[in-house]
Amino acid sequence: MNGMVRVHRARPPAAAGSGAWRTGIRPAFVIGLLVLSAGGSGLRAGPQGSGPRPNVLLITVDTLRADKLGCYGNRNVKTPHIDGLARNGILFTRVFAHNPLTLPSHANIMTGLTPLFHGVHDNENFVLQDRFLTLAEFFKARGYATGAVIGAFPLDSRFGMAQGFDFYEDNVIPKGAPKNAPGERRAEAVARVAEQWLDRQESEWFLWVHFYDPHYPYEAPEPFSSRYPVKPYNGEVAYVDSVLGDFLTYLETRGRRDGTVIILTSDHGESLGDHGEKTHGMLAYNSTLWIPLIISGPGLKPATSDRLGAHIDIFPTLCDLLGQDAPPGLQGVSLVPGGRTKRNPSRLVYFESLDPYDNFGWAPLRGFISAKSKFIDSPVPELYDLESDFTETVNLSGDDPPGPLRKQLNQLMKTLSGPGAEEARRPVDRQARERLRSLGYLGPSGVERKTAFGPRDDIKALLPVFNRSRAAYVLKDAGQAERGIAELRRIIAGGVRIFHPYLYLAELLRDGGRLQEALDVLSKGVGLFPANYELVRVLADCLVEAGRNQEAVELVRSKSLFQMEQDPRIWFFLGRAYENLEDFPAAVEAYEKTVGTDPEFAEAYFRLGVAYSGLAGRRQEDETPFAKGVAALRRSLELDPGLTESHRALGLAYFSSGETAEAVRELETCLSRGFADGRIHFILGQAYLSRGDRSKALASFTACKTGFPGSLTDEEKRFLDILITRCAPGRKKGPG
Repeated sequence: MNGMVRVHRARPPAAAGSGAWRTGIRPAFVIGLLVLSAGGSGLRAGPQGSGPRPNVLLITVDTLRADKLGCYGNRNVKTPHIDGLARNGILFTRVFAHNPLTLPSHANIMTGLTPLFHGVHDNENFVLQDRFLTLAEFFKARGYATGAVIGAFPLDSRFGMAQGFDFYEDNVIPKGAPKNAPGERRAEAVARVAEQWLDRQESEWFLWVHFYDPHYPYEAPEPFSSRYPVKPYNGEVAYVDSVLGDFLTYLETRGRRDGTVIILTSDHGESLGDHGEKTHGMLAYNSTLWIPLIISGPGLKPATSDRLGAHIDIFPTLCDLLGQDAPPGLQGVSLVPGGRTKRNPSRLVYFESLDPYDNFGWAPLRGFISAKSKFIDSPVPELYDLESDFTETVNLSGDDPPGPLRKQLNQLMKTLSGPGAEEARRPVDRQARERLRSLGYLGPSGVERKTAFGPRDDIKALLPVFNRSRAAYVLKDAGQAERGIAELRRIIAGGVRIFHPYLYLAELLRDGGRLQEALDVLSKGVGLFPANYELVRVLADCLVEAGRNQEAVELVRSKSLFQMEQDPRIWFFLGRAYENLEDFPAAVEAYEKTVGTDPEFAEAYFRLGVAYSGLAGRRQEDETPFAKGVAALRRSLELDPGLTESHRALGLAYFSSGETAEAVRELETCLSRGFADGRIHFILGQAYLSRGDRSKALASFTACKTGFPGSLTDEEKRFLDILITRCAPGRKKGPG
């Protein structure tokens, strides 16, 4: 689970014939000394076993645009420490990400494989499979201590990134934080944990440090927020540079910097409005794909390289720097000058942006970058001359069919693809989904997978509509929900081909107390997008809220969507519908599914306890439902001690079973916490009376009659009057 330090043992050497991607670990090895190349800049392998091995520090800065660094020409953001690394090492000016998202990009770095091979295409619903050799496993098998300190939840170990690490610290959420707290932490906190781990190391180490701060929302601490008030992203970049400077100083004071190879890169960039994209994850222009790569280390001569490179090249480059043979099957090449891999002027770097395709049903976006040009394959294809138009402003594809370029892309994809890549697709649980959404990732919505797309399905056509819809929705934050509603209605009237306006409009209407209008919008949306999980989920919730329980049951039971198995909310709504219909066996089944999917869903345990109580009332000869109901209610209080309704339910359950002492305890707890209703006083009075305490019983009955006159049925009111008479002062004591 998140928040723990994980220890991962190195896997045994792969057996012969087990696959090229698993043959890189050997039981015995010798590593070469890094020595200064006599003929050029860079490191080369010297005689085997001729000296100490270098440490390796991999720094990935999330969402860092290369052109925001001084060493890449920026004059508006102060990044002296990153610039210093570049001055003393090799600065690579033409390196690209394969994905504009965090998890797949780091999977590419750690495996030296493209997403076509390892199968991780998005931050959600993908897990890096254990069968792939990672950089951490490579170093661990060679006697290195391996550590990682993570800055944000998209790299939580549940997604497979901890393979090979002795120490994988992903505790990005402070203890006691609410469930919906953003899953990230400051660079300072990351650096502090990294230093503590390094202080414990006595032999060679490989350390991966992940800084998340430049990611949206841009909220740099002081003094950086004041230094960059107009462009807060720049303030985040300057802040990370400052933290990095302190971390490098720490290495120097411990005498460890000179013997360490340092690699600094980012997982992807940030659009910052370029091409109509606010952040990243949809388009695949150089704003998000062009990344910094700086390598500094003992014996490296300062140099600048314009060699075409990519994330998958970092693994073989490190092998070259350390004088090691790269594991068979890596798809990247070494980038170091004088390295073992010769230049390939015809090399193509594959890239993709499939989040809108997977989650929204938009057209897929793929392409390749060559030394001089870039081809983006989509219903409206694009071709750019990167030598004269690196910011991609002039599309050279014109009206000519992109047949030859698509043929090249298809051949490249065929070459890079591997068996079993689809096995990486796995649904995530509710907590993971909520953490990712707290960081701005919209996540899977459920779509029908199309095979044919036209210009209207192109991201470039749909993104402006998405942006308009999102802008209308967030007007609620400025107290202008009605303006947002009007704008979303206009968008829908325009015949949109995306589901977002329907979802956003329904939520605004529901928040405004206009439930029937929200239901109408959701029903229309589900009719247009029947496989869209978000619309189905919210519609089910609204139907239950409106008392249309049978319709909610029929809706959920008619769907079989990918997200349902791992989303407890849909089963919770189904349980509520069944409970309202007094179908307690079905309600229990739905709630059991809910807590089985999310064992920390306190309210679901409460409802499960209530459903079991309803079942117990109908099976008086069977004590099992009562015992299970009490256990569920107790569990709800363990998870959320403030869930006073569970005390109420326990009190009613105990009273119905004749356990009056327990009933009194639970119902008095409700009253002591300020939670009261007519039924609590009504039942508590009866419990007091059965125990012979007429004065307390009378007080409870009186409180029920005067304070909650509408809480009982007419028959219960008549019974209440009889009970009050029995408790009257001077009346002879006798059986209740």
